[in-house]
Amino acid sequence: SCMSSTDLDARTSSSASEKKFSPVAPETQTLRGFFDGIAARYDFLNQFLSFNLDDYWRKKSRKLLLSGNEEAVLDLGTGTGKFLELFLKTKPWKRAVGLDFSQAMLETCRKNLPPGIFFIKGDFQALPFTSASFNTVISAFTLRSVGDIRQFLGEIRRVLTAGGKTGLLCLTRPRNPFFNVLYYPYLNFYLPWVGGMISGNRDAYRFLADSILNFQEPDDTADMMRRTGFRQVRVHRFTFGAATLIVGEK
Repeated sequence: SCMSSTDLDARTSSSASEKKFSPVAPETQTLRGFFDGIAARYDFLNQFLSFNLDDYWRKKSRKLLLSGNEEAVLDLGTGTGKFLELFLKTKPWKRAVGLDFSQAMLETCRKNLPPGIFFIKGDFQALPFTSASFNTVISAFTLRSVGDIRQFLGEIRRVLTAGGKTGLLCLTRPRNPFFNVLYYPYLNFYLPWVGGMISGNRDAYRFLADSILNFQEPDDTADMMRRTGFRQVRVHRFTFGAATLIVGEK
């Protein structure tokens, strides 16, 4: 097990305002149940359902984010820790933290990552950290599960140091019309059916598919980041737009 793996229960909220920008997101308790239920097969299914592109997207994101001077990294919605693990392999860090609201995901994360990582059970929208605590805040495939995105972005900016960067990697809707001929049947039928069959939780993968179909465009999220006070906001699209990295600097 990893040392310093204290779980801190932070506040959760499921008010109507949380759904303003993510109308398909269920209540926090239901959403937590989805991820608790699929934790054991989450990595396998991500690779299988993305045709092994998920690792490629993570590596591209890391390359675009890191400059070499960072000392502290926070991974929000760390899941099984695959995104955070990539950053840990690049260079030594003085502090690395993974936060998730799913206990089952955190338990899987502890098995996958090396000692010395802090794991915290908490809420994305009420981060239990002092201001200016991290040079880098990352998150992969989490944004669609956030209720109040403005609050989420504000908390990221608060915990970043001046000049620090955040990178939000999201599953998104492609822009290529020829690619979409294959993509939308995949999203509507293949992903929820195969994901549900293998994981035993079809509702979870129906939510994941619906969240991609209904979530706001990356450019809208980028505009919200600018209004929250981020600068140098950039949108990087991968695989015809099937995945998107949104980068911002404090």
